[in-house]
Amino acid sequence: FARRQRQMCIRDRSYVAGIASYFLGQYWATRKVVRERFLERHENTMEQLRRFGGLLIILAALTPLPYPIVCQLSGLNKYPFKYFVWITLVRFLRFGLYGALLFSAF
Repeated sequence: FARRQRQMCIRDRSYVAGIASYFLGQYWATRKVVRERFLERHENTMEQLRRFGGLLIILAALTPLPYPIVCQLSGLNKYPFKYFVWITLVRFLRFGLYGALLFSAF
């Protein structure tokens, strides 16, 4: 029972940290330095992120891709927050699968 509570606590913290990273990315988008050095230089990449952002968020939530960085990029790119919140719920699936695998292995 304690192991399950620990897993749920880690899962919830990861989800909240992803949302915090999204807002950090939104804050960075307001900085002039970031706009000049990153957003304007990588305009084509940001367009691709707008088109396929949901897929990237799902991949980062399920795989070892750096999830916090993808969340920051989503905020930086002004990905719609309501979609971001729903898509990042896939993160719970990852923790559920990992927990089930580890629980059955040990």
